[in-house]
Amino acid sequence: MRLYKYYRPDFYFEKSLRYDEIFFASNEQLNDPHDLVIKPYFGNNKEAWKSILKSNAPFDTWCLSKIVDIDNDNLTRELNDEFEGVVVDDSSSISSVLDNQSASLAQIFEKYLTPQCNAMFKKPEAASAACVQFLKEKLARGWDKRYYSCSFSKNPLEPQMWAHYGGGFRGCVLIYRGLSDGSINLRNNIYISDSQNFKFADVNYQDKDKLVDILDLNSRVNIIEQNLLNKSSFWSHEKEMRLLLSESFGSIRVSIASGMPKSTKTQIFHHAPDAIEGVIFGSNCSESYKEKITSMLAEKYSFLLPAGVPAFLTFDSRLTSQGKVEINYGAKCIIREVRSSQVIKEILENERLNTMLKELGIPQFN
Repeated sequence: MRLYKYYRPDFYFEKSLRYDEIFFASNEQLNDPHDLVIKPYFGNNKEAWKSILKSNAPFDTWCLSKIVDIDNDNLTRELNDEFEGVVVDDSSSISSVLDNQSASLAQIFEKYLTPQCNAMFKKPEAASAACVQFLKEKLARGWDKRYYSCSFSKNPLEPQMWAHYGGGFRGCVLIYRGLSDGSINLRNNIYISDSQNFKFADVNYQDKDKLVDILDLNSRVNIIEQNLLNKSSFWSHEKEMRLLLSESFGSIRVSIASGMPKSTKTQIFHHAPDAIEGVIFGSNCSESYKEKITSMLAEKYSFLLPAGVPAFLTFDSRLTSQGKVEINYGAKCIIREVRSSQVIKEILENERLNTMLKELGIPQFN
């Protein structure tokens, strides 16, 4: 499987090329403000509320059953009625919703306090406030993650992508080799050999709100991941496949912070040096920049000789008067020697060019 990634001709692209980097972006760093954003909401499910109240406590001191009568059907009914239909802005705001309704929540809990809670708390208000905090932790479970994505495309000849992500046709598209099972191995540090396997997933283009019922306990995890792969049909020209990365902060930390903590996770990962099979240059890419990128690839791959990749591919593209992108020239760049940026170019044209493009899965016309 081969996938493609559009790059502008800048420092970040050259850095990615030299150090085998790919970048996982958070919602704040994406063009689509709705991407990687899920809207949790509270449905109507009294039994789910009972399961939430009875779920294991992280500490003995956070045990709800010692403070409130969690088996009381009236308690679950009141909690269900209090929250039914409430939609949260995003998954990081669930604790904030409970903070905003903490007063009414405390009044509900105060009705169902157990006699033994008097030995733990001097005042009923303190006991009900503890119940609110413990409930926040339970509801934060499964919603304590921040998500990141790295985007690739199945189409290297999309004019809108070239215009935007390809720097006005001045940039490049890198051709990436994927593993046969539709995945790629990545390292989170260039100095380590251990890698993590990431699966590519198709993005689905649907015009709908990404709503997930907080009370749908059994299928919630799968529904969250499915929604992270949904985008508006406005973006369907991207034909995106993406890698997903998550960072878990823990339900206790999220509930105490009343929001998602700041990230300390690396967003840059490193692929294998031979993951790049070639490069497609934009129609406005300068000859000097083409030579620069070709030399960078040659030098990088020269260090893999003699057992590594002996050659890579370069292609030139043009924008037709009909607004289509086509490849009009190709070359197989054969690396001459170790530590050298010099290559011997074996020209690909006419039938040979078409055969190579077909082998790569690249249509001659978009």
